[in-house]
Amino acid sequence: MTIATMTTRGTTTARTADLTGIGERFGLYRALSGDPVTAEQLAGRTYTDVHFIKAWLEQQVHEGFVAYDAATCRYANYCNWPRN
Repeated sequence: MTIATMTTRGTTTARTADLTGIGERFGLYRALSGDPVTAEQLAGRTYTDVHFIKAWLEQQVHEGFVAYDAATCRYANYCNWPRN
């Protein structure tokens, strides 16, 4: 493993931890505990800026913490994603 790889992994881990903490602090995970929502709905529920929410959701989907349905543009906590 190279120094660059270790540094990148460490930075990614730190960023993920920071954004997870933000999700907890602003109640974003709690707001995702119901039915799937759009980014705009999540911003409204948590009184946060929609641009911040979109960036946060993108990272959460990338890390596998939040589910995204491209057909409906809705997000949900994986535990609450509707099952067919």
